[in-house]
Amino acid sequence: MKHINIRSLGWNYEIDSKTNIGNSIQLLAIDYLYKEMGKKNVTYLNIKDISAYQGEKLILPINQMIGRGDPWLDEEGNFALSEDIEPVFLGVCLREGFFPYTDYNLEYLKKYAPIGCRDYYTFKQMKNYNIPAYMAGCLTMTFPKREVSIKKYRKVFLVDVPSEVKKYIPNNILRKSETIHHTVSMNQQEYQDASFLRRTATNFLKKYWREANLVVTSRLHCAVPCIAMGIPVIIARQYRGYTFDWIQKFIKFYSEEEYQDICWKPNPLEIEDYKRMAQRVAMERLKGNNVQEDIDKLNNFYMENYTDDYMPEEMSLMHFKLELEKRYDREDRFDYAIWGISKMAEHIYEYLSENYKNARLVKVFDSFAQKIFHDIISENPCVLKKKDSFVTIVTTINCMDSGAKPLFEKLGKEEIQYIYAADSFL
Repeated sequence: MKHINIRSLGWNYEIDSKTNIGNSIQLLAIDYLYKEMGKKNVTYLNIKDISAYQGEKLILPINQMIGRGDPWLDEEGNFALSEDIEPVFLGVCLREGFFPYTDYNLEYLKKYAPIGCRDYYTFKQMKNYNIPAYMAGCLTMTFPKREVSIKKYRKVFLVDVPSEVKKYIPNNILRKSETIHHTVSMNQQEYQDASFLRRTATNFLKKYWREANLVVTSRLHCAVPCIAMGIPVIIARQYRGYTFDWIQKFIKFYSEEEYQDICWKPNPLEIEDYKRMAQRVAMERLKGNNVQEDIDKLNNFYMENYTDDYMPEEMSLMHFKLELEKRYDREDRFDYAIWGISKMAEHIYEYLSENYKNARLVKVFDSFAQKIFHDIISENPCVLKKKDSFVTIVTTINCMDSGAKPLFEKLGKEEIQYIYAADSFL
């Protein structure tokens, strides 16, 4: 059977001309794994072709977050891979609500188990459904390490750093810093070029490899490959969330209330033994070999001293509450819309219902699929207008960064017309 990789992960350009290059970095990690396996002629498929493919049996490693709106799933939310493609789940994130735990999907996961889980949340979900699984982290933690040279690397990269962090950054770091965003814009020609995002992601990684003395970021797939490359990294993000739970096995995570405690002189990590262990599991699984002993070692690495004590995303409403208090008194009347149906959206709705009795939910927006949220059918955000009479509450960083910000700028909306529940970036 032939091994393949995805050339590019697609989305609807008409809705959003921006995307996070983290998805492409995860595909590059699979390329690197193939290189380490000695595979020189890897076949690539476009993501839109994985359901209709017919022919020679193919093996496809999957190292992604999967959910509604992704080409991995059909319109009903079920896995849409061709029967001639055999998936190997090496490090996936399957968030309930975003990923549908349908009977079909549960049987599909059982068929191709064991499931390598990127985060503890997904691992616990697999256990709840009695699906064989193990903690695997992400393959981007296996990128090669660069040579050690203190004098060679001089640049500090601030990659989608929360704006609240800026007041704590020492001046000597700010002076040699460069601000970078991992969400990139594309024109129509670049969108149609299936390799554009791969090249863009490669150029970002090369830049960090050649220049970075320090990387400060809120992006998982900036932090992880930089850690692997031996670059000192600081992770600063408003809240941890389940997608970041596993990375604390390697590095401290600074949430909003800890920004003042950031250590601005972190050391690079030595994780070469871990890389070999993680790569061996992935390689042998792609070869179809039973390596339960190695899987157990990798799983035990993550589960040793694990405690489920982190503050989940839905508990971190601090930024939203503060912004709301600046604008409204508790007795004010106002209409609002929610963009992004998630657990955070539910907590925002509950908070408003309990504390702002005269606030009224009038619209719901979701980019991925039509859903019902508190008896309101969601609409695509493209129906938003410049002079909407309601305030739009954007519930997550992902919605804000890749969808809301560019749309609000395009429409010319005033700041009073929206609230970002997550902190904005530098």
